[in-house]
Amino acid sequence: AKRMGAYYLSLLVGYKDDIDDTLWLLKYEKENILKAMKGAWEKNDGTFVELFDLVGIPLGILRHLNRRITWAERVIDYLDEQGEYEKANWYKIRDLTWSLIKKGTPENRKKGAKILDDAYQEAKDNKWELNLALAIRNKARLKFDENQFKEALKLYHDCLPVFREFNDGFWVYVTERAKAETLMELGNYEDALSIFKSLL
Repeated sequence: AKRMGAYYLSLLVGYKDDIDDTLWLLKYEKENILKAMKGAWEKNDGTFVELFDLVGIPLGILRHLNRRITWAERVIDYLDEQGEYEKANWYKIRDLTWSLIKKGTPENRKKGAKILDDAYQEAKDNKWELNLALAIRNKARLKFDENQFKEALKLYHDCLPVFREFNDGFWVYVTERAKAETLMELGNYEDALSIFKSLL
C-alpha cells in the first residue's frame, strides 16, 4: 500500500499543473488512488494528506462531494492531531466547506457557510494570509450565488492581491474568471471581456 501511495503521489505531482491530466487520471484510477489514501490513513501515514492535496479539487469538479467531505474531515483531524492548525484550516476552507455548499441543499449550505465563517475567523485571528484570502474568495462566491454581485466583486478585489503575492496561479486564474463572470452580471461587459482575454 505504501508503494502504491508513492506511485500515485509521483504521478499526481507530475500532473499537478494540468487539471485536465489530473481529471483524466482520476477518471481511470480513482478507486486505486482512494485505496492508497485509505491504506496510508489507516497506518497514520501522512502520505494520504499529500494525495488529498492533489485530488481534493478534482474530486469536487467530478462531483464526488461525499468522498471529498469524508477525506477532508480525515485530513483535518490528522493535521489537528499533528498540531498543523494552519494546514487544517486550509482544507476546511478549500474542501470541507466548499463541498457542503456545493451539495446545494439548504441544510448543507447553512452548515458549510457556518464552518466557512468559523474558519475565516480562525485564519484572521492567526494572520494566515493565504487561508484568509481563500475564505474571502469563497464568501464572494456565496454572495454571487445570492445575486449580491457588487458585494461579490468587492470581495474578489480584496483577495486577488494576496493570491498574486503568494504566486498562486491557480487561485489567481479562478478568481479572475469569477470576477469577470460577476462583471458580466453587473452589465460591465467591456471589463469582463478584457479579463477573459487576459486569461486565454
